[in-house]
Amino acid sequence: MKLDAPAVKKTLDVAHKLSLLDEAEVRDVMAAFAPQYPFATSMKLADTMHVHVKVDAVHALPASELRAAGGTVENEKDGYVKYAFPSGMNLIFSSINVSEDDLRATPESQKRKKPFLDHYGIDMRAETPDVKAVFDAVPQRARELGWGTVPQGGDGKLVYCCHVTVSAKHWVYPPEAQGRRPPCIEIAYGPLAVQSGKSGCDLRPSDPALGLGAPPACGAGASSGDEPSGGYYQRADLGKFGEIGNNRKDLADKFFGWYTAVFEDGALEAKQKSLIALAVAHAVQCPYCIDAYTNDATAKGATLDQLTEVVHVAAAIRGGASLVHGVQMRGHVHDKGH
Repeated sequence: MKLDAPAVKKTLDVAHKLSLLDEAEVRDVMAAFAPQYPFATSMKLADTMHVHVKVDAVHALPASELRAAGGTVENEKDGYVKYAFPSGMNLIFSSINVSEDDLRATPESQKRKKPFLDHYGIDMRAETPDVKAVFDAVPQRARELGWGTVPQGGDGKLVYCCHVTVSAKHWVYPPEAQGRRPPCIEIAYGPLAVQSGKSGCDLRPSDPALGLGAPPACGAGASSGDEPSGGYYQRADLGKFGEIGNNRKDLADKFFGWYTAVFEDGALEAKQKSLIALAVAHAVQCPYCIDAYTNDATAKGATLDQLTEVVHVAAAIRGGASLVHGVQMRGHVHDKGH
């Protein structure tokens, strides 16, 4: 179906009147219909759109009003419900974890007041060459704008989240403007399939521009930081990297200044440096660095095949280094006359 802007606006107005979206959030979504919208080609090929709103309790939603406005429950689980509307704009509400941000130990004073728009989505369901070409062009367009982007799925690996699967997604993160950060954009490719059981763990990634690092594992919940979670390495610690300057800030500032300069474009492009960093991270077996540079390299456009080859390069050098030291072993044996 071709999305009709007035019909979509009418559906969003229903959510606004029910205090589930504010005026700014409605404007953010409707901006996708503007001719100058950066992903207008994706919009032309979209079958549907959706908004995903975080709420305190799904069971407390004004369900009768949503149904009276034309909404039909298409998928409902504990803490999650999707209302499909004839306009093609679907309203999704959840109180479960749907993003990496939901897993972080965020102080109560810094949490956003619910309901709020977590993201909006452009759903391209047809797996045809023309649709795939437009979908594949999304990261390059985002980079041209200076916007963040993170891929999910693809190459036969489905994306599992919110009780459904699709073939692949690109997450796009517009920069802060006029003192507020617009909602991120989910551009999805492939048919939607509802899954039984619990929600999948391919959660919405955090905006890479925020430099938050990897969250706690999906399903584990956010750690308070006061109690051990059973492993020596804590994923949440990656987000505390800046704390290395707590005692000698002068030295840390010099390190971070140098560190930042190292990874800028130079004789090598930033993407190449990120892939090198990922290889070194595997060679020295630093889980923090592996998390950080997997995210960084994919955000800069690296494919899963490239990341996999990087790991093999690291393994080859590490294995070769061990083997070549066998020359020393042989030398010691010969010195002893054996």
